Amino acid sequence: MSEYENRKRIIGERIKGEREIKGWSKKEFLKQIFMAESSTKTLNAWEKGERLPDLDSLAQMAKVFQCDIGYLLGDYDTRRHKNADICETTGLSESSVEFLRCKKEWESTTEAKVIDLLLTDARKRDEEHDYRPITSLLEFFFKYRDGAGQRKQVFSNGMVVDYNRVDGFISSNSIALDGRIVENAVLMEIEGALKSLKRSIQAGEGK
Repeated sequence: MSEYENRKRIIGERIKGEREIKGWSKKEFLKQIFMAESSTKTLNAWEKGERLPDLDSLAQMAKVFQCDIGYLLGDYDTRRHKNADICETTGLSESSVEFLRCKKEWESTTEAKVIDLLLTDARKRDEEHDYRPITSLLEFFFKYRDGAGQRKQVFSNGMVVDYNRVDGFISSNSIALDGRIVENAVLMEIEGALKSLKRSIQAGEGK
């Protein structure tokens, strides 16, 4: 497939995909871009990658789909070019970038401020930050799996061994360490880290 044919295919797929996301029938979509409902053959040719839309139609599509023409043309994979640079630099998904952008436009920056605080906590490590970064703890919590069911037995002297008994018996000077206990321990660490960050913020405000 030539580059030209591949580009027509991409454009057709994006037009069809965006139309379906909006929930518009072909006739409804044609009305949105100021074309006659009888132009379904033209739309079919666009969506199948058989023909390219004219520039006026592309401009109207970009308007109703709330995206850039470059996205419809397949120049980049994010709906808006300015989002593409942010996504590439930060690793954030386009939906997250678009969400923060929309919140800022509506003069609501709560989420952005919280993210900024978490990033400040992650990069500022000193004697006042005696916990792991909150983002690191959250990542561990979300990724943690219960060791495929493998439990541990922790003795009062600190020794840790595998706990494989099926009868439930356990030594009186030890406890069984399972996934629930590990997750609760991580949650306690997260709570402590949040309190530490809060103290740091309040101390900074008092200066």
